[in-house]
Amino acid sequence: MTHKEYDVLALLARYIGGVLTRSRIMDVAWTRQEDPRTEYLRILIRNLRHKRDAPGPVGSVIPNELGVGYRLRDE
Repeated sequence: MTHKEYDVLALLARYIGGVLTRSRIMDVAWTRQEDPRTEYLRILIRNLRHKRDAPGPVGSVIPNELGVGYRLRDE
């Protein structure tokens, strides 16, 4: 797991079940010196979803809430 993947997963876990906006997630995972784009976040989330076969919290589903952002399912 990359550092950014860990940061995003930790943020989602902190608010498990709650929806976080894309901009909130990007503020945490990318510094102001970087040029974050929504595509980067989509790729990062896709990578986390592909790792769902791994043991632990990565195996949880990360659904997107259309037009808002993402959440970590609390099931």
